[in-house]
Amino acid sequence: MTPKITSSSSILHQKIKAYLSEELTLYKAQMSDNEVYNLIVEIHEQHIELEMQNTELLLANERSEIAAQEYANLYDFAPFGYFTLSPERYIININLSGAQMLGQYREEVLNTQFDAYLSPASKSIFKFFIEKVFSSTINLNCELILLNQAVFFLEGKVNVNGSECFLVAVDISERRNAEEKLIESEEKYHQITDNIKDVVWTADMELNLTYVSPSVEKMMRETPENHSLRRFEEKFTEQSLKNLKYIYAQELINEKNPEASKDRSLVIEVEYCRTDGTTFWAEINSSYIRDENMKAKSS
Repeated sequence: MTPKITSSSSILHQKIKAYLSEELTLYKAQMSDNEVYNLIVEIHEQHIELEMQNTELLLANERSEIAAQEYANLYDFAPFGYFTLSPERYIININLSGAQMLGQYREEVLNTQFDAYLSPASKSIFKFFIEKVFSSTINLNCELILLNQAVFFLEGKVNVNGSECFLVAVDISERRNAEEKLIESEEKYHQITDNIKDVVWTADMELNLTYVSPSVEKMMRETPENHSLRRFEEKFTEQSLKNLKYIYAQELINEKNPEASKDRSLVIEVEYCRTDGTTFWAEINSSYIRDENMKAKSS
């Protein structure tokens, strides 16, 4: 004979049923049939109401779990590093992106001091920065270099009770490298333009000079600074100025033509006027300087 196994919930249900049966028998002896009917209806309504409340609680719990998971995903996989630090600069919490920035697994980073991942030159800067964060109520920021030479922009703020601070880290290594390359490129460009005999100049779209090479001093017999201050109309004879304005107007029309070459250039002969009243003929080779969208921004 197979023994019958009864769960604890089933036993409890039987006990409740037996108790209610006894209670109902007692009430029946004291109540009229109409009162018993009303009591049964009331109990049934309460039962339905409890079931509805239970369903709503289950749905609310499900929504809460989904929201918690979404928040966890947003926190872990955000493109920024999120750190929670103690006043002693120990890492209390960190998201996955932050751990990846440090080149470590999250479990290995927790409860370690943030300083361990910084370059020697950045450690004192970071210590001073954290001291300021914990003593301030506003957001503060700084730039740091890690041991792997990555450059980070950090923004930090202390929590309400002052026991922890929150840091947001953005890796700006690529931007910093691009800036350094741009500076290096500009330095090389100026080394070239500063040492050639021809005059190199750039101007905005209103033909105001933005740069002129030092060789202008020999050609125009005036310093680059003074030459830049002179109005465009003062630098050419009347006929050359008229020709230049006509050519420039035509170029502005060509620029609106989508079929016009973006690499086009012009060679123009003009008669220059020096400040001492003398004139000379020169050849201008002109082309547009364009932005990343190939839109002309200067010449």
